[in-house]
Amino acid sequence: FGSSFGINRTIRLTSLSHRIPRTNQINTAMSFVLSSTTALADERGLMETLPLLVVAAAIWYVEASSRGRRNGGSLLVAPNCGQLIRRYAPETIGLLVCLCLGAALRLRGDRTEVAPEEQAAWDEIQSAWPILTTADSLFALQAYIRLILLLSAILQPSSTHGTVETAPLAGWPARFYFLAGVVRVGLLLVSPDHGLEGPLSGPTYFAFELAALPLLFKLAFGKTVNDDSRRSPLAALGKFLASALGVAVAAVVASQHRLPLAQDGFLNGLFTFTSLLETLAAFACLLCTTFGGSASRGSFASLAHVVLPIQQALSTYFFLTAFDMALEKASVGHPLTLLQSAGALELGLLLLSCIAHLALAEAQEVSGGAASRPLAATVF
Repeated sequence: FGSSFGINRTIRLTSLSHRIPRTNQINTAMSFVLSSTTALADERGLMETLPLLVVAAAIWYVEASSRGRRNGGSLLVAPNCGQLIRRYAPETIGLLVCLCLGAALRLRGDRTEVAPEEQAAWDEIQSAWPILTTADSLFALQAYIRLILLLSAILQPSSTHGTVETAPLAGWPARFYFLAGVVRVGLLLVSPDHGLEGPLSGPTYFAFELAALPLLFKLAFGKTVNDDSRRSPLAALGKFLASALGVAVAAVVASQHRLPLAQDGFLNGLFTFTSLLETLAAFACLLCTTFGGSASRGSFASLAHVVLPIQQALSTYFFLTAFDMALEKASVGHPLTLLQSAGALELGLLLLSCIAHLALAEAQEVSGGAASRPLAATVF
């Protein structure tokens, strides 16, 4: 996998060499997130949007702190990181192991072979990403986080025998993520032009992507707490038809918007298709959180709603900063605009899902006790 994920060597050097990275109540927070998501689709508005996200986060912080300390104490309190780490010790250890692996690969250095005439542009790319070396490393970090989250989902104990409490990933969100993972791994296998470049690329990255597939399959088609196919076959059929329609629309849109990544236009369309599938997964995640009932509760649900936006932010940041928009002139349709918009939309949907989870979990805590305490109530 010697070439960049989604970009052949020539396109990457001509595009990235010219680009340097740029650095109360639930309804109020939702309005901030919605307005921020729209602006995120435009790279030039990224820095102008960040204050809105900060304000939205501050509103949530104040509300969570107030609810967590309603019986006394100050309104704003320092996060209880020790309690958080103890509660999620396996995930913390796994993440540290992955970060150590990434650091070791980074210290080993970049072994990408570059032609002499391309060396100057390649050096400029590396100087623009002094820590990660290339923007492609963002996808590798995303794969690390994804695998840890999936392992946490599979190994999470359940109160119901033979099932796992994996909301918001189980069911249709996992099926969309699984399909996206299959397409991604297939691209890595058949198209060298869709691999990563940089120190975190190669077999290590591929192993993480491949290891995620059986875990996603288990979440997608295994027996889970929020599995309603047996209780309501008609509702399950409706979900299947709606999901099939969404996949079909995503496939058609992807075929009309393709980056010139490889010589094969079909493979280029699959790259766009992968991002659109993950956007569908985020939408399904929001629906499962909002209408999932008791399935939206639990320790893993709180963790997933925090980690998923962080994971998606890496991909969104990549598409907003890694390429020059002039690349669209050599593309079919407007793939960069589509990918940036889809990434920003996915991030916004996941943030809305997180806000909805916190609100619903707080309401369940008030009415049903502390068994379903959200992550915010644990940290603050």
